[in-house]
Amino acid sequence: MEFLLELIITFIFSYPGGLIRWSILKLFGSKKTLKECIEADITLNSIIFCFSIVAIFLIVSFLT
Repeated sequence: MEFLLELIITFIFSYPGGLIRWSILKLFGSKKTLKECIEADITLNSIIFCFSIVAIFLIVSFLT
């Protein structure tokens, strides 16, 4: 059950993480497509998404 939950969470977080990763790469002039970024490393995309959520939470909490 734990394996299944971990797999589902990884896939749910990987797509937004891939979008964030692709956006950052586009800012620096990369030629990678969104599909390449999403398929490159699912775990890395999930970590990027989680760090983004934490960063947004910290910024909002310090500004209020």
